Amino acid sequence: MLALSATAARGHAVEDTTALSLRFANGALGTFAMSDAGASPWAFEAATGENPAIAVRGDDPLRFVGTRGALSFPSLDTWHAGPGSAGDWQDPLPRQAGPHVPKVDAIDVQLHRFAAIADGGQDDLLATGAAALRTMAVLDAVQQAVQTGTSRKVPA
Repeated sequence: MLALSATAARGHAVEDTTALSLRFANGALGTFAMSDAGASPWAFEAATGENPAIAVRGDDPLRFVGTRGALSFPSLDTWHAGPGSAGDWQDPLPRQAGPHVPKVDAIDVQLHRFAAIADGGQDDLLATGAAALRTMAVLDAVQQAVQTGTSRKVPA
């Protein structure tokens, strides 16, 4: 992984912009550009409406691109290479609109789920403690890459 960050936009002690280049265990590459200092319609909260203090713009901030198609999030719109297509630049990639998902107040839903569990209720885990530790290992590697200016490998 290679990582760069900057604090120049706001001058705070914490970074406001980060760029990452990752090589996943399966050989796939990922490029991530994140900024809390830029004005754009592609912010997560501007797409999801999770934060009432941020204007909803509805544009997808995340794109996942593969050899046979692509997915936008949170709309879940997809583009797929057709049957017999090589999935290259010469063939069209028809767009299929994602399913209608009812809007919810995500923070309210999370609080109610947490309260129910704290009260002894059951709920399906969406993230485990092991997944949280793995996330922390990735974030630590990102911070080390930023601080040293060198590529880092996330421990398995």
